Amino acid sequence: MTNKAFDLTKPVQTRSGKPARIVCTDVKGGLPIGYLLLHNNADAEYFYRVRGDGRRNDFSESDFDLVNVPVKTSRFTVVYRHFYGMNQANLQDALGKGRRNGSRVSPFEGVLEKIYEDDILQDVIFHRVDEEGELIEKAL
Repeated sequence: MTNKAFDLTKPVQTRSGKPARIVCTDVKGGLPIGYLLLHNNADAEYFYRVRGDGRRNDFSESDFDLVNVPVKTSRFTVVYRHFYGMNQANLQDALGKGRRNGSRVSPFEGVLEKIYEDDILQDVIFHRVDEEGELIEKAL
């Protein structure tokens, strides 16, 4: 089993989600990456070592393996009654586009927010709007 595209130039955390701080990458003895981890909100950090791929061993995953912090992004799609509009950069842009382009033929219904973590869909939220295009609720 290998660690998914581990990149030392990007922020890291332990596999269990705790923030980690890499302090060296040239430790002798087969586990070259050294990192510090704050334990149980203590005032002390503990030193751990992992291989170049962020893993502690070949046999199983460990809560102390290093992984890159997931990149979270959202994509916003304007929703009209009869079709979807183009993706927008943020919720405000999508609301503005929907208000400008809504019509009697296909009224503006809201904005679909798709939330991704490392480009894998995690959640979907529908931001419903009233007849003036103002937010009234979140659903889904």
